[in-house]
Amino acid sequence: MTAEEAVGQSIAILIPPDRLAEEPKILDRLKRGERVESFETLRVRKDGSIVNVSLAISPVKTFDGRIVGASKVARDITEKVRQDEALREANAALQRANADLQQFAYSASHDLQVDDESWPIGEIDAGEVLKKTLLNLEVTIKDSGASVTSTRLPRIRMHEFELGQVLQNLIGNAITYGGEMPPRVAIAAERQGEQWIF
Repeated sequence: MTAEEAVGQSIAILIPPDRLAEEPKILDRLKRGERVESFETLRVRKDGSIVNVSLAISPVKTFDGRIVGASKVARDITEKVRQDEALREANAALQRANADLQQFAYSASHDLQVDDESWPIGEIDAGEVLKKTLLNLEVTIKDSGASVTSTRLPRIRMHEFELGQVLQNLIGNAITYGGEMPPRVAIAAERQGEQWIF
């Protein structure tokens, strides 16, 4: 907008209708001799589009201290507002991912709580149980693009059904709560004393 177009016009031509209530508050502060710093709001361009701005407004005084006007500088902060919104969205996505991971951790913990009465009599090959489990999950793994790898797994004393269920739930949950990237699941076992840690 040129000076000729603006002179004699109300400042309201630059203010969106839903922001008009801001101006009397700003004027009251200027009348008290106060400066308005970094006031973020919206303003209207000549073409009618809305722009995010940060305003810095100072009272203009005569030599004897009378306030006779105001000096206003509006800085376009559209890109800053976009970046702030993108950051908020990223934080929200991170919170959702954390909630998914907490759910996964809860489910994994629940699956690993094996009832004392269920300990088996014989030994089973954990590697063979894993192979059967991966066959059961073949479609899920393929659809998700997941990769599942494992080291050589030991023979252990446990019901085959229970180990299969634990492995299926853990791998299935890892895929379900793995986020947007294709999940990578790695399974290993390590001997610690009399126990195998998976």
